[in-house]
Formats: sequence, structure tokens, C-alpha cells
Amino acid sequence: MTAPTLNVGRLVDQEDFYGPLKNLRLLERHDSAHENFLVVGPWNHGGWSSGEGRKLGRVDFGSATAAYYREKILAPFFAYYLKGRGRRRSARR
Repeated sequence: MTAPTLNVGRLVDQEDFYGPLKNLRLLERHDSAHENFLVVGPWNHGGWSSGEGRKLGRVDFGSATAAYYREKILAPFFAYYLKGRGRRRSARR
């Protein structure tokens, strides 16, 4: 595999929580460069892509989880792999 991959999962996914996990496992077989990543957050399906992500129903996470993901994980991932800026973050395996 030659393309870095960021798999995003949601804890409360009415569509398919196991899809990102399956993608991760399948891609890991061919990821000799260790550039296959998984992020799982407290969102519903697509909840990471807009809004704060502070609440899910009546549950308040105490911080803006979706905004954090976009700013601290997604943007640096794209900056590094698409624009060659920043540094590669180490993956927790």
C-alpha cells in the first residue's frame, strides 16, 4: 500500500461501526510504511465533519471533540501527507 489512510470510526454509528475497523485490518496487511491510521470518536455517523461534537443527545463530553479532531488530527494529517508540511505524528499501535 502506498497511500496513507485515515480511517474514522464513530462510537455511536447508526450506519456501520465495524466498517472502519474492517478497513483498518484489511489495509494493515499491506501497510509496510505504517501509514494506516484509525481514529474513533464519540460521534454519530458523520458527526465529526461539522459542529463542535461537544454533545451527543443529552451526553456532554466536556469538550468540542469534533472540532478538536478536525483541528488537531485531520488538518495536520492532510498538511503532512498532501502538502509536505508539519511532522508525521507517531501512531499508537
